[in-house]
Amino acid sequence: MVEIDTTNESLSKFNIYAAFGVPEIWRYDGEQAHIYQLTNQTYVEANSSLAFSSLTATALTDFIAQSKTQGQTAALIAFRQWWRAHS
Repeated sequence: MVEIDTTNESLSKFNIYAAFGVPEIWRYDGEQAHIYQLTNQTYVEANSSLAFSSLTATALTDFIAQSKTQGQTAALIAFRQWWRAHS
């Protein structure tokens, strides 16, 4: 699940995602990315992704920033290159 909180805060929706068993949420608050993992029906902030074990919240924030300055295509290409080097 990906949530982007630029106009509305999404933390209140986390219990809904937990009820559906969504294992991981990536949340961007307009400045920084956060990764949350479902543990005992509660989301706990994590350092890296379950889906992409090398992906940290800091790296995700950097790719989002790159998307804003260089465009989505450039950021996607950079992410793919980064992923190949880190997987």
